[in-house]
Amino acid sequence: MTSELRPPGSDPLEVIKRVKAVEGEAEARRRALAERSKAELERLRQEAESLVGQVRAEAERSREQILQKARSDSEGTAAQLLAEGRERAARITAKSSKELAKARELTLSTILGDFRPAGKKPEA
Repeated sequence: MTSELRPPGSDPLEVIKRVKAVEGEAEARRRALAERSKAELERLRQEAESLVGQVRAEAERSREQILQKARSDSEGTAAQLLAEGRERAARITAKSSKELAKARELTLSTILGDFRPAGKKPEA
């Protein structure tokens, strides 16, 4: 009965040898594919690391440029604010001096009243 199931001229040992050979070839192809995949994965990892490094360097350069511009802008703004503050302080001081002179004149006029000749202001 076994001879009826077997194709004529086929040796069971030869079939097993052929199956083993095909399995070996398949295993060799699988290993080669795994090695190629591993190598490609490593190449892509290194490429990604390189790109990340480049992006980080560019981001750092950009950050430095932005900081430098902000420093420059803030220095200009600070100088402008200082100049405006000094100008306002000078105006207030001048105004205060004028108001002080007026207040002194008014006080002297009130105190001296009739003792001064009309239209004459005291010497400061």
